[in-house]
Amino acid sequence: MTATGVAAQQDPFLQSNPMPFSAGTAEGAPVATPFVTLDQEALFLNSQYGQRIQADLERQRNDLATENREIGAELIAEEQDLTAKRKTLTAQEFAPLAAAFDDKVQKIRTDQERKSQTIQQMLETERQNFLQQLGPVLADLMRERGAIALIDRKAVLLAIEDVDITQAAIEAMDAHLQAESLQDDPELTPIPTETDPAPDSE
Repeated sequence: MTATGVAAQQDPFLQSNPMPFSAGTAEGAPVATPFVTLDQEALFLNSQYGQRIQADLERQRNDLATENREIGAELIAEEQDLTAKRKTLTAQEFAPLAAAFDDKVQKIRTDQERKSQTIQQMLETERQNFLQQLGPVLADLMRERGAIALIDRKAVLLAIEDVDITQAAIEAMDAHLQAESLQDDPELTPIPTETDPAPDSE
């Protein structure tokens, strides 16, 4: 066992914080390794697809929050009106009005909670859609590196920095999904990269 490995066993900080180190390979060349690591959460959240989904769901959450505040204000006004009526009604007359209001509040609460759950379910659905399209992209990256296994980065205590393919997967997945979008709609203009030449102006 290397000195670094012994230190990782003895030091609690190293156990909970994997410390990458450089493989010392030629610049720009993927390191040849039997395994590679991947942070699936970072891959989804930092991809163009994941960021678009997050922005859309955040907009929906904000809309729902606004709707909740508006409904809350309406219910407060209705409750105050009901309280004022209580002074002029008998207990028998007031009871069904109060019960109807309570039922209304409960129904609204259930409906709004369901909307919030639907938004969260949409995130999980989109995440699964993303992961389903990820397989061929990861397979290509693994072949480039001669890897035969893909390991969750969170399960790795210590690894060479270059075996992590998260950033490479983000870039490859962005390119893959953009290419598919162009196939579906050839009139779409691809997003230029830093290496793309600027179009000639006529």
